[in-house]
Amino acid sequence: MNSSHGENRPIVFYGAGSEAKSRLAAWEGAGLVPACFADGDAGKHYTRLAGYEILPLRVAMERYPDCDVYLTIGRGRLHDATQYLSGQGIPAERIKFADPVEWRKGCDWLGRMVNVGEDVGLCCANKKYRITASRHGMAEQIFSEWFHLCEKHLDNMRNNRPTACDACPHMREDYYSAGPPRPVVLNISSDDNLDYCNFRCSYCRQFSSYDQSRTERRSAEVLSIIRHFSEVCDSETANIELSCGEPAALPMCDEIFNFCFERNLRVAVFTNASIYKESLANLLASEKCHLLVSLDAGTRETFRAIKGRDMFEPVLNNLRKYAIAAGGGISSGELARAGSPRRNAIHLKYIMLETQNDNEKDIGSFLDFAREINAHVVLSNNSNARGNPCSRHTMGMSQLFAKKCAEQGLPLTVGYEFFNPSDAKALRKYMADSNHELQQA
Repeated sequence: MNSSHGENRPIVFYGAGSEAKSRLAAWEGAGLVPACFADGDAGKHYTRLAGYEILPLRVAMERYPDCDVYLTIGRGRLHDATQYLSGQGIPAERIKFADPVEWRKGCDWLGRMVNVGEDVGLCCANKKYRITASRHGMAEQIFSEWFHLCEKHLDNMRNNRPTACDACPHMREDYYSAGPPRPVVLNISSDDNLDYCNFRCSYCRQFSSYDQSRTERRSAEVLSIIRHFSEVCDSETANIELSCGEPAALPMCDEIFNFCFERNLRVAVFTNASIYKESLANLLASEKCHLLVSLDAGTRETFRAIKGRDMFEPVLNNLRKYAIAAGGGISSGELARAGSPRRNAIHLKYIMLETQNDNEKDIGSFLDFAREINAHVVLSNNSNARGNPCSRHTMGMSQLFAKKCAEQGLPLTVGYEFFNPSDAKALRKYMADSNHELQQA
């Protein structure tokens, strides 16, 4: 094997980031062996990736003037990169792709995401694209129909035929995978007819009555779906989002968490943290898992009013134990001895609710606890679901929340889509005017 391809031209890989690290072995196995990498990040220049030197693009072109340049970056950056390389004088016929792609209309998730809720969705907009077959005990059928319908939609897009996706705001022309559909994200969301949650949150319609046979059936179904996903997914980039009721209340939750741990799957678990599970702690310690917990309060009284359960202190204690497992604590004592901080281990959510938790006392205590367990903070709302803008006071408290996060150095994600559009616009403007650093959900 040598560092050439095509008409015996040397190969230069453009892009020495995470995509290259995860895909390099596969490219080498397919016969693409580079003479070197080129990258726009000056901090990487004259270092090495897997033994290959990383050069500035100009130096790589001077050293290998007749090379083929293969783009080894994420799919979402391919269009801009091809334009850039063309602008550097590299002929179009020598700009190539390390993985097969095609130019067509599409979106980031069609053919990549499986949404399993009350029905099965083909992409993020699962309310529009549903598989209506019964799911119970039929994981293989779920994925068979998902693949079939994705192929049908993609074939229509490749041939410029009308599809139900055409009006979707996420649709655009870009480079997309030319291969068959291959799921990378599995989202198992709530089914009100099957799922159980031991809380009764004021803003949630989650089914709360416990039925043992139904919960056991649901538990076995979730494990079956995850097992089948692990067999058909792109294992290098696969992610699972588990938000079906309270996952830790599933009778087979230990089997589910242990399976994800053994298969080295990345998992986001949406939990209320009222039930501590050693199997989930082990998954957190693997650094392939994070928790998303809607705490929504900083005091016991507010927590009880919102959650319908008097479990504030048990939840905090469970979160402390999970933070220890993840090595994410920053306070004194046991948390500080747990290991180096890992901020993404626990995402602590605060749904700002009018007259319930929109006050400085709850916000201050919530953020103090977020600092204690080194959490990534999420600010959300339910005004979009209600259809009415927040009160002036509640918006002021949302702004104060963001301000305090910035002052305390807490990483913040704002779920703008859960705010009423006018509220989201006002909050975006506040963030921009205040220069608060945050990530958008």
